[in-house]
Amino acid sequence: MKTLLNSTWIKAGLIAALALVVAFVSLGFAPSLAQAQTPSPAGPTNPSAAAPAPQNPAGNGALRKAALEKAFARENTASATQAANLQKIGKVATHAQTLITKAQAKGWNVADLQAALNTFNGQIANAQSLHDTAAGILSTHTGFDASGKVTEVAGATQTVKDAHQSLADARSVIRQSVTDLRSAARAFRSAHK
Repeated sequence: MKTLLNSTWIKAGLIAALALVVAFVSLGFAPSLAQAQTPSPAGPTNPSAAAPAPQNPAGNGALRKAALEKAFARENTASATQAANLQKIGKVATHAQTLITKAQAKGWNVADLQAALNTFNGQIANAQSLHDTAAGILSTHTGFDASGKVTEVAGATQTVKDAHQSLADARSVIRQSVTDLRSAARAFRSAHK
């Protein structure tokens, strides 16, 4: 039993060490093969032996383009999701209007709830405008070709940034407007039980 336990610990230690080596190599902390095989003329204290190899600018450009293409695809997906959510948001306004109509039939004062619904409708119109801005940016796709591949890095970067900001602003307005309307509806219900 003791041998099995020691064997398991040894295997676990070897796996952890291997994972650590893979992590260092993937992050670029391991010396290059040429540095490891060539003895240093000044011995182990040579400061130039620790200098990293120059980066490949062409490789970095390809990585940047790939990151931009992923970001562009992600923003298009977010835009489609937000468009669907804006379509569904009409149900919230309809539900609030139904509550107002029922309360008016009972003779209750609905001025505060109606004001909250009017504010909500205005905020959703603002969110729709922000969303439309983002959708326009994505459909123009400056810096990208029709298939979503980067054609010009600076333009693509600006497209992704601008679309992301407009979508984030619209999302923030939607969340706040729904929260405000729900709070007003809760307050109205608790005042009229």
